[in-house]
Amino acid sequence: MNSLSRLILLVAASVSVFLLVASYFFFTGFGNHLLMHSAVKQADTVAQITFSSMYQLMSKGWNREQVMAFADNTATSVANTPTKISFYRAEPVSRQYGEVKNPVASPELQLALQTGRSRQVEHEHGLTYHMPLVAQDNCLRCHSQAKRGDVLGAITVETGFSAEMKETSLHMLMILLLLSPVPFVAALVVAIHLEHRFENFCHGLDDVDEDIKAGKPADFSRVPTRYHEFEDVLARIKRLLGR
Repeated sequence: MNSLSRLILLVAASVSVFLLVASYFFFTGFGNHLLMHSAVKQADTVAQITFSSMYQLMSKGWNREQVMAFADNTATSVANTPTKISFYRAEPVSRQYGEVKNPVASPELQLALQTGRSRQVEHEHGLTYHMPLVAQDNCLRCHSQAKRGDVLGAITVETGFSAEMKETSLHMLMILLLLSPVPFVAALVVAIHLEHRFENFCHGLDDVDEDIKAGKPADFSRVPTRYHEFEDVLARIKRLLGR
């Protein structure tokens, strides 16, 4: 036969499982969103610092060999990190200073070159960030065949954070596993408490029944009611007995 205690425990267990699953996906997604947002800022910072270093060298004048050395050294400096830096030389620079080996331009990189606006590509375990290099007045001293607003190239920063995502998900799962039994334990305590009160209420009614059978006056004050619902039940019993 079903009981209120079992019903309470079943509901509590179901809620615990639901909260565990829902919270895991919600907070994991939220954590991944924060990681992605942080990665965008980090990639932009890396691109800005790289361009600043490149501009310092360009302002002093440099040759083709120095350009290639700078690109190689920049790539090597992050070789043992999840970050990768690459450069793309656009047509105005290639026309004046010659072709170099460019990386294959992805659709997002092409869009960044066309619009002159930064573009980002989010993927499952990382981010690719394209920062176009738009010609300003001080750039035209060396890039004399370009005009203000032309896109001279782009710096691409690729960064991965799959390890951080896995670590965040694992920590979140451990926390939720520790917290998930709380609703069930609380419901168990409530169920035991109610069952104990109900047994006391029934025992009180048994005592009244024994008094009636023995021809004694029914003393309903001996029935512990404590809760409003028990008082309602006792009032209905009194009406049935005409008391």
